[in-house]
Amino acid sequence: AEFERLTGVMDQLERRDQLVQKLEAVTKLQVTALHCKECARFSERRDPHCRDHTVTRVSTTKRWWQCLHCNAHFTTLGVIFPSRRCPRCNDPGMAFRASSMAMSSGSSKARKPDPNSAVALRENFLPRGVEQGFSLNSGP
Repeated sequence: AEFERLTGVMDQLERRDQLVQKLEAVTKLQVTALHCKECARFSERRDPHCRDHTVTRVSTTKRWWQCLHCNAHFTTLGVIFPSRRCPRCNDPGMAFRASSMAMSSGSSKARKPDPNSAVALRENFLPRGVEQGFSLNSGP
């Protein structure tokens, strides 16, 4: 009974890994979006602001991006490269890299751990705390 349960759990985890691998291979996708002629903007859902505007259904490319400043993951519609600042950190540098559909922690750069932070990022998690020298009592 225990073996069958563990086999079922392992099968489920393998299916999840296969799905993540498929999502990581997708960096752009052809989608049907709405284009407002007055605002000259694309959106996936009807924007309440464009209620009285002329809106048409178009086929466009959706791309995934990652901000190099804060590692935010976001999408763009109908453009080859983001033309606006990061939606999370508003960094004026506008440094982005193409990302995949999956938000995996392995693709993001590991940041230096902050010893004063209350919560560690998954890739910077230190289960034994901050590493110290051989002895805390050793003098200079």
